[in-house]
Amino acid sequence: MSLGYVDLLSNYDEFRYPFINLSYRSSGFDRSSYNVKVDLAFELGINTLIITYKHSDDYNVYFLPYAKFGPEIRLYRNLFIAGCAGLALATYDLNFAPAPFLGLNGFYLFELNNKLSLELESGIHTTFGWPLLFYITIGISVI
Repeated sequence: MSLGYVDLLSNYDEFRYPFINLSYRSSGFDRSSYNVKVDLAFELGINTLIITYKHSDDYNVYFLPYAKFGPEIRLYRNLFIAGCAGLALATYDLNFAPAPFLGLNGFYLFELNNKLSLELESGIHTTFGWPLLFYITIGISVI
């Protein structure tokens, strides 16, 4: 589970909002490996985006379920970079639309104990063109 911030990297949109993410990621990495290693990862999750309106106290909450997979590279014990292809289910009011995407992200795990890590992640996703979606998040990972 993590808390984050998302921003559209473009000249024409003002889109900077907090979000909450709950996800499950599976990969072939284990705790004992320290060397550079490449493996595949799969992630299912849901983002909860909180959008506030300018000059108003009103806000809407949007849910964005997604699935993604791709290569993950362990650069060192707790430092990873990953690429992905995925599909999100964009929701607006009662309408749903599939949104395929590509992404690149990096993350670092700060081990708290044998079961928990603090995860700092940042990345860029795109739906095959502009705008690019930049995010940064910090959360707890159960190992």
